[in-house]
Amino acid sequence: MKILCIGDLNADLIVPYGTAKANVGKIVKEKAEVTLRSGGTVGNVVTVLGKLGAKPLFVTNICTDGTGEFLRKELEKHGADLRYAQVREEETLLCVAVIDEKKDRLVFPWCSPKAHYLRFDRTSFEKIPREDYLVFLSGMVLTNEKTTMRETVRFIRELRLHTESKIVFDCNVRRETYGLNREREMCLHELIRLSDVVLGSRKEDFQSFVPEESLEEYWKSLSEKRVVITREGAEPAEIWQNGRKTSVKPRKVNVLQTIGAGDTFDAAFLYAYALGNTPEKCVRFANRIAGYMISHEGHLRIPQKRKDTWNI
Repeated sequence: MKILCIGDLNADLIVPYGTAKANVGKIVKEKAEVTLRSGGTVGNVVTVLGKLGAKPLFVTNICTDGTGEFLRKELEKHGADLRYAQVREEETLLCVAVIDEKKDRLVFPWCSPKAHYLRFDRTSFEKIPREDYLVFLSGMVLTNEKTTMRETVRFIRELRLHTESKIVFDCNVRRETYGLNREREMCLHELIRLSDVVLGSRKEDFQSFVPEESLEEYWKSLSEKRVVITREGAEPAEIWQNGRKTSVKPRKVNVLQTIGAGDTFDAAFLYAYALGNTPEKCVRFANRIAGYMISHEGHLRIPQKRKDTWNI
């Protein structure tokens, strides 16, 4: 089944503040450098899917500035299919990721005067054949721009009505960036309702909808008609199906970086799910690939394809 990804693409400016601060007054061999990487929640998922060999279709905005061209080349290098991406005559959104002493990060989106958040309209989805897809999108597509939110939901609703597509939705609420006004919250709930698989952080995402003490009942209720997968850092992932919970514990690794960890998990899950594996097998594979990524330097690193690492 073709994988169709819908959502955000931006450039990430990685600022190693913690490393630079620790180096002050010391003699060090390597300097702490600011680096530019391809990013965006769905942009990262597409990159990892490409590295896994999935050749995903990507519906997004690609800008015509130098940074936009850099992002295009990075995605195509890893096998992304950009035939449905919209080209925009503007500057690329930049996200500044500040890495502290504990390797945690704070992300600050920055729109230059000529840049915009992701924008879709009815024409954004016109050329996409109404076929069966494994569709992935996240809450980052709901940018508070009303037309973008409404047209995205309309397209997903249309796929559910007229095709046998499967929808995988990562809540990715990001209240600190986008807030959670009434219309955005309504769109989040509608995409959850339309989805076959819903993923999210137990604290950052699902607690945006219900109080902590009501979470298990909420997941149990949601799982009557779909699979719900909850994550929280190094804690076991929880899979809810038909009102029942299964926990999948990740392997312990030496964490070197966390940027893109959740996106790598999502990509590996999608790769395994597209091959027809059970949600539990998909989560085990996703844990393994994401564990490798966070324990190795470099941008969205995944292991070489071997039976011991890619055995789903």
